Amino acid sequence: MNYRVIESDPYILSFTSRNGSPLWFYMRNYLLIYLLPQKMNLMSELSKPRKMNTELISYFFRALLYNIRKSKLIRDKHSVVFYTPCRGITEAHGFRNTYCDDFALSDSSYLVLENAPVSWKWPGKRLNQNTYYYSLNYALHKILARFTYTKEKKQVSLLSEYIKKRVSNLFHIELTNEEVQWLIRVTCQETLAMEEHSKWILNKCRKMCTKILVIPGASHSNYCYLNREAKKNGITVIEIQHGLITKNADIINYSNELCKDKRLKESSPDYFFSFGEWWNSQTNIPFSNKISIGSIQRDRNRANKKQDEELILFIGGGNKTEELFKLADFVAGKLKEKYKVMFRPHPIERNAVEEIRHSYSSVEIDYNENVYETLSRCKSIIGEASTVLYEAIGIVNKIFVWNTSYAKSLFQDIPFQKFETGTELLDLLESTDVSNVIKESLFWQNNAVHNFINCIKNIELKGNNNVNS
Repeated sequence: MNYRVIESDPYILSFTSRNGSPLWFYMRNYLLIYLLPQKMNLMSELSKPRKMNTELISYFFRALLYNIRKSKLIRDKHSVVFYTPCRGITEAHGFRNTYCDDFALSDSSYLVLENAPVSWKWPGKRLNQNTYYYSLNYALHKILARFTYTKEKKQVSLLSEYIKKRVSNLFHIELTNEEVQWLIRVTCQETLAMEEHSKWILNKCRKMCTKILVIPGASHSNYCYLNREAKKNGITVIEIQHGLITKNADIINYSNELCKDKRLKESSPDYFFSFGEWWNSQTNIPFSNKISIGSIQRDRNRANKKQDEELILFIGGGNKTEELFKLADFVAGKLKEKYKVMFRPHPIERNAVEEIRHSYSSVEIDYNENVYETLSRCKSIIGEASTVLYEAIGIVNKIFVWNTSYAKSLFQDIPFQKFETGTELLDLLESTDVSNVIKESLFWQNNAVHNFINCIKNIELKGNNNVNS
């Protein structure tokens, strides 16, 4: 179902925050990506906000001590700053953020502003010493927003009523009063937290004389204020691809009508740096430029020696975890004499997997931080919605997509073999005729770091040539 028709009327941008940002940008993800898919039973329920506990208190204390030691970093000049979550792996020489560290290490003057991990193992020694945690400021504004969210409530409530009527008229879906109140609360909180936190980032960038801000996921609509104000201040905003995107993914695609609207253009990044040409065709956002640079992880690991193991890998996507695990167990039971079956959980579903794994003892869990090492061992890979399916191109011979309602809602032109039942999957796994002949270079550009360096040099030469302003 195309939920983006909701925003086909630009009037939806008329409801604004106190800082002038269209409130729809803050409500959008909660409605289109979580609430409506849940009502259609396409996705699992949202996780609840973290409660203050000893783990969080320890986390804040460690992040504070780290930042005190690194305080000189934010007093220095940094022409390029990366604003990023903490996603990475611990290697022999220390922890490496796989989103950006290889890019950031290409120039000693670059700085990484990172959200330190809470539930993951504390990184300890860093490969990139130019890293400063924004966690404390972000957490502070998230906490304050829980108590002060009523500041934005009037306009958000008006927008919610407009949305409720529009959802009913377009899809014949009735939002309950409880759902509307939840939508109002989370939108108010997100608006306040992101806009106040963005002011802190921009203040730091001004003091550091930053000219380029690099953000994984910068086109996600809750970055609207940060993007707009950065561009007003002469800072070029670049989004680097960090995961799966498709034409049906609402988080990276807007309605055609909204893409023509000046307010969205002002709030979007200047550049999109993608893994390869195919991914550029999957976005509907008014970027000034889309450039294929490649993937750090793939460049690092593509040369792994292929190992001939009878391994079938199931890839978790963070949605309907137990159903996919049951499917893996079904396959393991049928093919246990021929194949080893493993399940690789998405980071957000690791706790859920630990709770259910003992009920499915025939399936092993893959916790290898380096997914490419596991892929080099695979005969086949199965998933519902994951970037890893695409990372397997050119490495794994058989790639299959579980064609669930969620997968159908997400994918338009998926290049892999589809199946719907366990029996159908068994036939495909044992068939000698099934293989994926896919042009690898269409999806994956080579030499990501080299390409990134050249692009940054060209942007710096041009200055802030923002065609959206």
